[in-house]
Amino acid sequence: VGVLENTLANAVTISPNPTEGPFTVAMQQPGKYTLTIIDTKGRAIKTVSFEQETLIDLGTAAQGTYVLQINDANSDLKVRRLVKH
Repeated sequence: VGVLENTLANAVTISPNPTEGPFTVAMQQPGKYTLTIIDTKGRAIKTVSFEQETLIDLGTAAQGTYVLQINDANSDLKVRRLVKH
């Protein structure tokens, strides 16, 4: 399980993190992905479909910590935290 977790952890890059608004999500492997951004109350505030890399702007979102859920075509789930200042 530890090796798989490390593989998934290295499969996505989020930059910059923390962010003041705009940030990039880049996947190591090409493919079709769906990104859902979830606030601290569990609400999905944005959902985006992309291939390998996308630029997101949370400029109007409140400061705080957000959860990024990334699914690929095989429904493999990757979860990351993003901090917005």
